[in-house]
Amino acid sequence: MFAFSPLRPAMPEDLAARVRPASLAGDRQIPLVAPWADLLPATGVRRGSTLAVVAPAGTGGLTLALGLLAGATAVGSWGAVVGVDSPGVVAMADLGVDLAHTLLVPRPRGLWAEVVGDLVDGVDLIVLRPPGRVAPRLARRVAARVRERGTVLVVLVDGGGWPIPPDLTLGVTAARWRGSSRLEDRAMTLQVAGRGGVRPRERVVVLPDRHGRLRGGPWSD
Repeated sequence: MFAFSPLRPAMPEDLAARVRPASLAGDRQIPLVAPWADLLPATGVRRGSTLAVVAPAGTGGLTLALGLLAGATAVGSWGAVVGVDSPGVVAMADLGVDLAHTLLVPRPRGLWAEVVGDLVDGVDLIVLRPPGRVAPRLARRVAARVRERGTVLVVLVDGGGWPIPPDLTLGVTAARWRGSSRLEDRAMTLQVAGRGGVRPRERVVVLPDRHGRLRGGPWSD
């Protein structure tokens, strides 16, 4: 893990060409396909930004984060999932995640920051679940690396939290399963807030079914 080391060797050009993201780093946004683009203030996510998905355990935070990954990989972007022990590749595929463009690092343990630092050179969007409480200094270093390389970091905040303000926060304030003889979908109340003039707003949505559909009413301010 050389991400934060001055002794980091240069990546060979032929290898860099193979892992280089499909979207150009000069693009200011990573586009998302519908319905995921409808969840954000714009139709994509700004490169170099950090998003926090804040959700109590069992309310769909991981599904929401993987949905953003699905929206990115569907248009050719590369993604990674770091620190999620059992992401469930079948469920990921049902959400629309392009597994051929997704790297999985389920147990980085204490080296999670180094893993993220290395991955930003080859992927567009990283879903991260930190293993526990994160020191502010380490969080600032990771965020700076993400900003420098033009990647998007989606942090799952369902435990120790993220100690510095993210650029955008997607918070699940309520969730419930719906169905009859079997569970069909999950309705959630989602609140979005952020920096740079993004006003807090709330929406009740239904998490996508296996065909990636998202249903819900209009945003309320």
